[in-house]
Amino acid sequence: MGADRALVAAQASAWRRLRAWQQAGVWERLHELLLAELHAADQLEWERAVADSSHLQAKKGGAKTGPSHVDRGHLGSKHHLLVDGGGVPLAWTLTGSNRNDVTQLLVLLDRVPPVRGRVGRPRRRPPCSSEPTVAMTSTKASSPSPSPSPSPAA
Repeated sequence: MGADRALVAAQASAWRRLRAWQQAGVWERLHELLLAELHAADQLEWERAVADSSHLQAKKGGAKTGPSHVDRGHLGSKHHLLVDGGGVPLAWTLTGSNRNDVTQLLVLLDRVPPVRGRVGRPRRRPPCSSEPTVAMTSTKASSPSPSPSPSPAA
């Protein structure tokens, strides 16, 4: 019985430390250091950056949940992730599972931290993504424009 209590106490301590580190910004700083080291060693493949997402259930709900289109409308969340060509995470965000991936692309690009590690200005985006363009097409039939009425003869 004593081992169970020790395990519970250790888990509570671990969760407490995890929350404290999150609030102190430890994970963001660690991410920036990792990116700087990889950038200095020319190991980031900016040219092949990819954005994708994965769905997960959110049985207890929460602020960033929504009805899932892949799980019969149950509540869920989506992890959106931007990675370089080698799979190194550049940025991430969490949304409700009913959000389309394309709506998070610019958000992900804006969340890439300044990547130091080389001489010059810190890098923030892959070179080919200055302004991503999304073609939007309307499914409505366009109504013909009204023809000009003939001018009355004088």
